[in-house]
Amino acid sequence: MSKRVWAGLALAGGLLLCSPRAEAHFRLVQPPSWLNEDSLGGPQKGSPCGPGNTMLILGDDVQPVPSSNAVTTFSAGQTVALQLEETVYHPGYFRVSLARTKAARATSADFPNPPLTDPVDCHYDTKAVATGAHDNVLADGLFMAEGQDGTNRSLMPSIKLPDEPCDECSLQVVQVMEGHPGSSCFYFHCADIKIVAAPAPAVDLTDAGSSADAGRLRDAGNPIGVPGTADAGRAGGAPDATADVAVRSDASTPPTHADAGGCTVVSRRTTGFVDCACFLVAAAATAVGRRTRRKNAGPHK
Repeated sequence: MSKRVWAGLALAGGLLLCSPRAEAHFRLVQPPSWLNEDSLGGPQKGSPCGPGNTMLILGDDVQPVPSSNAVTTFSAGQTVALQLEETVYHPGYFRVSLARTKAARATSADFPNPPLTDPVDCHYDTKAVATGAHDNVLADGLFMAEGQDGTNRSLMPSIKLPDEPCDECSLQVVQVMEGHPGSSCFYFHCADIKIVAAPAPAVDLTDAGSSADAGRLRDAGNPIGVPGTADAGRAGGAPDATADVAVRSDASTPPTHADAGGCTVVSRRTTGFVDCACFLVAAAATAVGRRTRRKNAGPHK
């Protein structure tokens, strides 16, 4: 075997021993990943959602794809707390994006990689890293770390979801690494989510308005426009000449009222004109009675 072959094997063995392939960099804990990740978070080196990096030694692709079939439901406009667990610290930052497709169908067009100034040795311009939301990115420049030495962190970024529902969406969390040559500059995780319409705001029914307002609402259901007695009685005033006719929009249990002449009037929407006629007859009888009493009493002395 030639020296060149031996040198190649030695280099490959050294890379295998020193490669970050043996230890993934972070896990997506919440919402649950679309993958059954291993204890260190792999597979996570393939764009855009983890699988697919088939590099010799350095790749971490797994076939068949270990899909978890997990789907998490959120409300439109909801603020969601994510949970990330670093398994190997590395300087860099995190970005969270949303695509209107499932993770298994997502492509690099759905989740474009963050920009780099050096894609070989994995460098970026710290001052040019965006923050906040932009395009389909929900949060950017999260947890920026610049030192080479650090400890693993438990990270819980809060992101606000769009206001529009989505039956099949995927949430991507990507770690952008600074100075990580020889492997991928990015580590990827995704979660399948469903965004449903936000619930309607609760209606406060404790203030139903005044009793007079309630009476006017009932009067609105009367086809002949005769006001009901509830208005005057509940408002504290004296009933007027038409207060003997009770009008309800609900004809299932009609109320009854006795007028001055002893006539009982039953109010129903279907008998409104009969009620009106009964009222007119009662009024006429009252007027005749008054004239008769005056005539019998004779002139005042």
